[in-house]
Amino acid sequence: MVELPSKAQVLRAIHERGPISRSAVAEQTGVSLSSVSLIARDYIAAGLIEETGTKKQGLGRPSIMLAVRSSAACFLGADVSDFRLVAVLSDLSGQVLGTRTRELDTADPGKIASLLARMKNDLLQQAGLPEERLVGAGFSLSGLVDAERGICLHSTVLGWRNVRIRELLEAALDLPVALENDANCVAMGEKLYGGQHVRDRDFAVMSVGQGIGCGLIVNGRLFQGHHGVTGEIGHCTAVPDGPVCRCGKRGCVEAVAGTPAILRAAADAGLEADSLGRLEELAVHEPAAADILTQAGRALGLGLSHLVNIFSPELVVVTGSGDRLGPVLRSALQDGLERNILPLLPAPPELVFQDKDETVWARGAASLAAEAFIKNGGDPADHRGTARL
Repeated sequence: MVELPSKAQVLRAIHERGPISRSAVAEQTGVSLSSVSLIARDYIAAGLIEETGTKKQGLGRPSIMLAVRSSAACFLGADVSDFRLVAVLSDLSGQVLGTRTRELDTADPGKIASLLARMKNDLLQQAGLPEERLVGAGFSLSGLVDAERGICLHSTVLGWRNVRIRELLEAALDLPVALENDANCVAMGEKLYGGQHVRDRDFAVMSVGQGIGCGLIVNGRLFQGHHGVTGEIGHCTAVPDGPVCRCGKRGCVEAVAGTPAILRAAADAGLEADSLGRLEELAVHEPAAADILTQAGRALGLGLSHLVNIFSPELVVVTGSGDRLGPVLRSALQDGLERNILPLLPAPPELVFQDKDETVWARGAASLAAEAFIKNGGDPADHRGTARL
């Protein structure tokens, strides 16, 4: 792991742990107390951090606590999916300051970049913020992404192949842009803003929706693998020679347990359900609905078991976007996981289920930009073109 400069280490510690004392920052980062004090002084002068009162810590005088000023910088996050572009503006604490959604009649990368530039201006106006406060952007999409080079290698959903999307976005937005696939964006958002249950833990985020993906945080960093192509558990085989997946293979987890596949199975069974939530309601008295959800949940658990057997995360956060992951699906997922993980493991990972709205991907993308800003010590000028975390 590449060690961050002292300035960035101090900012990261204050961002993740604040309010925090100077001595605690020194202890956690290994940066000397005198250097921490000098760096903090500069950040206070620049308005990036602030002193937030005192706290008694052991003997001696109370310590002056440090925290980031949430309003010191903001970030644009955007996600493009099936015929929809969702954008958010968030601050350093992850608070969403504004949202915008636009339906798309084209997947042309240049036109999407131009539309996002207009949405950026709308969001700044909505939040009442000057443009100079906006210091970075993140972009989320479904597909295979080379985050380091800023290229969408392949997105079946968008019909993109080898698209240099970061170049287009940076030119349109006049901002440094961090790029990742949607599951990795959600994982990074959970790492930065998920709270105590993810702090200091190796964990995975499994996203269930139109597609199925997984982001993995190891030793506090997003695991990106070769060219950033990781976590594609939606394309592990669940049913050999099963339904054709949009990736071209047969029997993928996504082809069985993605939301469109589940709702198609419901329709084929004569069930009127336009959402997973509605199908869960029917499952109370319709055995066919319960069977469909159980099959899908077990397929999700099987896909997740491959990741658990290889990486053994302590925690898995399962998140749905815009639809409810109900009790039948959740129970079947856990059952499918426990049936297929290595029996010698002391225990399965902790499972946490979260239902999210459609902005979860865009908020995760904004967190990419926040992470890159922090990694560069709060200097947005150094952030351009350095999307790899």
